[in-house]
Amino acid sequence: MPSAAPSGARPQWIPLRRRWVGYRRVVEDPAPEERQPRSTGWHERGTDEFSRVLAFSDGLFAIAMTLLVVGISLPVLRVAGDEAEMVRALNDLGPQILSFVISFAVIGRYWYAHHSFFAMLRAVDSG
Repeated sequence: MPSAAPSGARPQWIPLRRRWVGYRRVVEDPAPEERQPRSTGWHERGTDEFSRVLAFSDGLFAIAMTLLVVGISLPVLRVAGDEAEMVRALNDLGPQILSFVISFAVIGRYWYAHHSFFAMLRAVDSG
């Protein structure tokens, strides 16, 4: 079991090719020739990664717009064929439908602005 650092103790910095990991615990870094090459992190337009980012953001907007429908409840009719009762039930749903239409339009406008922004991008990074 590692011992706890004494109170007031300062971390000790270790010489080259080692890095500080914890109190008096050191891990060796691989030599430069052993390190794996790192990608630049930039994904140009037309690459699969760029398309994935765009598809993911489109998916988020689609889910948000779809979940708006959950707030609209179906009307319950006493008589199945009564048109007057159906009209009354739909009139009672008017505020919910209006709320859905306004919310859908707002999220749709944000989606359009998002696509306009993505149209100007040359690349995205992975950070």
